[in-house]
Amino acid sequence: MIKKEEENKLNLIKIEEECKELNKKLKNSENLIYQLRQEIGGINLEKSELEDELHDALTVDKYETEKNNEELLKQIKELNLEKTNVLVENNNLLIEIREKDEKISSLELQVKTSESTINSLNVKIAELTAEWDKLNKEDDKQRVVFVKRTNKMNSVQNQNSCCKSKCINSNLSGGFCKNENGYVNVHENGLIKYINAWMGENKWIFLNGQHPYTKALSYRPYFKAPSYSNNYCLFYFEVKMRDEFGAFCYAGIGFDVQDTNIFLCNYNYTWGSHQVFTWVDGDVFGCGIVFPQKMI
Repeated sequence: MIKKEEENKLNLIKIEEECKELNKKLKNSENLIYQLRQEIGGINLEKSELEDELHDALTVDKYETEKNNEELLKQIKELNLEKTNVLVENNNLLIEIREKDEKISSLELQVKTSESTINSLNVKIAELTAEWDKLNKEDDKQRVVFVKRTNKMNSVQNQNSCCKSKCINSNLSGGFCKNENGYVNVHENGLIKYINAWMGENKWIFLNGQHPYTKALSYRPYFKAPSYSNNYCLFYFEVKMRDEFGAFCYAGIGFDVQDTNIFLCNYNYTWGSHQVFTWVDGDVFGCGIVFPQKMI
């Protein structure tokens, strides 16, 4: 709508320039008519004088005089014709000027109508913007925000390592048990592999994540966004199980709190009071903890 208004204004300027040009032409035409009238008056005077001269003196020059008169008459006719053409052209210019004036009036009316429409639209936009802001504020109260955070296993609980020597604690990615017990390697791609011992003991090895899930962290989000400490906060992770032996395989996931672990076993087996789930190669299991909103 604003673009149309600008086009209308440009058209008005262009039409005004054309009107100025036409008025200039009209003025020139009027000056020409005045000159022609002066010339016609002079010619008529000259004709009268020649006729008197011819009447008073019948001489040998009569033939030449008549010939000159004929030439003058011819010029007069041509001038009269030119005058008629100028008058017609002036009349056409006047008609064109009237049409331009009507078009200018029409465009001015369109501009006023456009301005009224624009004002109405601006009011509507303001109302819709206010409504949109209101809906956003209501939506913020119920918004669910998902934040992906890279995490990995990077430490071993001292009391639950491969052996009393804790051989792998300082080198999880490439370490091994010097006492020939089973041990764990954690690779950069996130793969956690338990290497079974054929002669020694295969113990439970407890791994801890690089970023622990704590209630305090739920009050101070690490991501650059508005604080969500007034809402519930869910920490969640997933593991994908791989069966490399095709026989009895098991693992546990959860948190370092009593009765918050899940025992994953691909064989009919129970382990204390822990939750037990059977699985096949490629199954994905998730585990999470919810912290309530901060009480103020």
